[in-house]
Amino acid sequence: MKKVIFILLALCAVVVFVLWSTTAEESQSVTEKVSFSKSAKQIPESLVKQHGNNPANKADESNNPKLELNSANQTKELSCFEKYRQKPEWKDIEAIVGSIYMSGEEAAGEGVYQQIPLDAVKSYADAGDANAMFHFGSETMWNSSFGLYFNPINQNPGNTTKERQEKAQQHKVDLEAFHKGANYAYRAAVHGKLGGILEVSLVSKSVLRKMVRSQRQREDIEEFLIHRHAYLNLLEQVHKNDSELLLFFQNDEEIKGDLTMVYGVVGPDSDTLERIKTDIDERSLKLRERWESDRLSLGLEPYPDVIPERLDSLLEEMKNECR
Repeated sequence: MKKVIFILLALCAVVVFVLWSTTAEESQSVTEKVSFSKSAKQIPESLVKQHGNNPANKADESNNPKLELNSANQTKELSCFEKYRQKPEWKDIEAIVGSIYMSGEEAAGEGVYQQIPLDAVKSYADAGDANAMFHFGSETMWNSSFGLYFNPINQNPGNTTKERQEKAQQHKVDLEAFHKGANYAYRAAVHGKLGGILEVSLVSKSVLRKMVRSQRQREDIEEFLIHRHAYLNLLEQVHKNDSELLLFFQNDEEIKGDLTMVYGVVGPDSDTLERIKTDIDERSLKLRERWESDRLSLGLEPYPDVIPERLDSLLEEMKNECR
């Protein structure tokens, strides 16, 4: 499998909003979700891991805390990204990211569809609004994994941190709901909100982890693993003309990590590994063909080049200097 690296872009601020807390393992998923999905003002995953993977230790009952990054190493790396943020071209990069993934308001949790009830968001999504499709799909997938919504408007304000932890622990993954949300996120990407593919890839990691921990049937886990990696491969293809958007996320490492999660450090036997790889290739091909057909039916380029050449060199320079 071809090695690729993904991050949405770079740091514009050191504020991360953690909207609810879970146990340590669920907190890993929350951290990944926040760092990749809820901010167009990104930091690399290595930095996210450095400030700890238990936001329960950082959160107060307002569920909207400020997470400080104070170590010398973090400050050094943040300064590198901050330097690029000061360049005049950065506003253009932010605008591009906002158009295909999240705007600045959405990164701060203040987007239109983050402020209205989920049923209303679904109505707009069903009417063809790509932004609504994205947010409805994201919330639905997140809830399918933890039994809790990410946006405060959809949460029960009366739940304490402990109650949220218990609910997340006890919740059984709802695969039907996940696939429903994934379909909305996929449709959002088809209509131009390309970050919908990334959102499926991110939340699916949480789902796979919970399926393994809850000892779901092995065949169900393998099927979901195949589904997840078909989307990871589509993510790579969708952004193949914007390789500068592919930073700090190694697809090779994703499959290794998932196989270890499912089969332990020994891994699957050779026959099982070959079967899984074959199934991933076949599923990836079908998904890619579906993507191409759906995009072309709307008169859209299946694999758009959204970063102009004048910004390519800046992102390449940032990648080499700051990663």
